[in-house]
Amino acid sequence: MKSVLKTFFSAFLCMCITTAPISAVAAEENTSPPEQTKQVPTNEFGEPLTGKDLICYNTLEKYKKWGAKPVDAKYDEKNGSVGNAATAEKTISFGSGDHFWIRRYSFNTASEERFSDSIFVPGKNLEVRAYCYDTNSWFRTGNLQNALPKEILFIDTDSYHMILGVPAVYKKESLGCNTITVVPDQEQMPVITPQLTDGYRISWSYPQSPEYIGEIWCLESSNVLADWNNTDLFSLLHIDLANDRRLCIDGYYFQTPYNYTPGGENVLYRQPSNYTGASLISYSNIPVCYDLGYVTTYLCAQNQNEQGFWPTGPQSGWLYTDFGITSGFYDTRFNTDFASNLIAAYRLYYDEVFLRALMSYGDFFNIHAENNHYDTENGGWLVEDYGGQEGYRRTHCSLNHQLAEMNVLYKISYITGVKSYKQTADNMLKGIEDTRDQWVMPNCNLNYALYYSGSEELTDYPYLTYNDLYTTQQILNNYYHYTNETLDYLMKCKKIWMDTNNVTGYYTNQVVAN
Repeated sequence: MKSVLKTFFSAFLCMCITTAPISAVAAEENTSPPEQTKQVPTNEFGEPLTGKDLICYNTLEKYKKWGAKPVDAKYDEKNGSVGNAATAEKTISFGSGDHFWIRRYSFNTASEERFSDSIFVPGKNLEVRAYCYDTNSWFRTGNLQNALPKEILFIDTDSYHMILGVPAVYKKESLGCNTITVVPDQEQMPVITPQLTDGYRISWSYPQSPEYIGEIWCLESSNVLADWNNTDLFSLLHIDLANDRRLCIDGYYFQTPYNYTPGGENVLYRQPSNYTGASLISYSNIPVCYDLGYVTTYLCAQNQNEQGFWPTGPQSGWLYTDFGITSGFYDTRFNTDFASNLIAAYRLYYDEVFLRALMSYGDFFNIHAENNHYDTENGGWLVEDYGGQEGYRRTHCSLNHQLAEMNVLYKISYITGVKSYKQTADNMLKGIEDTRDQWVMPNCNLNYALYYSGSEELTDYPYLTYNDLYTTQQILNNYYHYTNETLDYLMKCKKIWMDTNNVTGYYTNQVVAN
């Protein structure tokens, strides 16, 4: 698993960029961020807001006074039927007129004839584009006789614009442990046919069998979603949601690591994170990125459990062997990366859904950190990387997890004014300070983790941990106006090792904390 995660994080960074929850933090903490409203806010029943409700209200009001404009988006979901298929659909409609939908088809009876559905696209002179990962090049055609690649399709006419996902086919029996099994030989790309002089019909199909489900998603608008006159788009819109990553009706799926159960070829699992969506948010000036960044983050946020985290469904062979952790476990890094995505999404869209999800995760992590840490000499905390069902063995603490968690906690505290998030982060920073010399190896590389004696050789990432140190240092500089000497020392050590080993890709002068 370590090697798989190493590859995964390196690829991501190159590409872009059991406990109960706290029901109300207000009883013990600062519930009044700066610039309180004069009137006591109430809920829909006229009752005064308290606890987390009050914090969310005050936080949103504060940012509105500073000029923030909350996103104009409406979410809906419904069940229905199309012909012989039962359907479940989720939609998000934007005030701009852009409209996203994702639809799942299931069948109670079997037929040799494939089931088909379609959508009408108004306009003339239709053109299709797609970025092909097998050739690392763009496909473009206006000839409807040409075969379409199995990729996300960018479809434009003179009056309408769409981004259409692959008509996906999954094994119905595989919808357990938050996994899906793709059936590639049953997936067929859409067929586009002219409709007299007023537009085109785009049709897709699925095998009619109780054994399978079909899914497809679409973003459509009369507005231009991708202006191809902007040549930068050809390098920015490499959106991979058609191969080993899929956007499904219940979130973001990713190829399972080799030692996950269930797992194997074509088996994807629901990732706690949303790396594709997070990268899209970075280019929010492009309408398709603005819309899909919101959509993917919103759909993934819905998978937060009652405890406040996003579980990994399959069982990890490594975590089970070393710690007795079974399926549905808590991975601090993947969860914290999604929390970082939520922070970026909140600052762009100012949607209360994202703020509430952030606070629920912050509350959960406060408890996880308090109950699952190693005490250091001067009262610091080194927080365990993973959590599982009752009875699992204690896990290690890796430096990159610890730093990423601190970064998110500092940011949530800064946004909401809730002091306990910062206090937990301060305890964790003290833990790093107390163990400074234990992190540095003789060759100046950093130890991946402390408190680990298991079956795997845990080697630090080439530059990921350095970037986490860099981000923490920026947060301390920007928010609290000081530079931490321990973090500076660890960065210098890691930099010596990176330079000696010709490692590149690390942060130099990026603004990664604001």
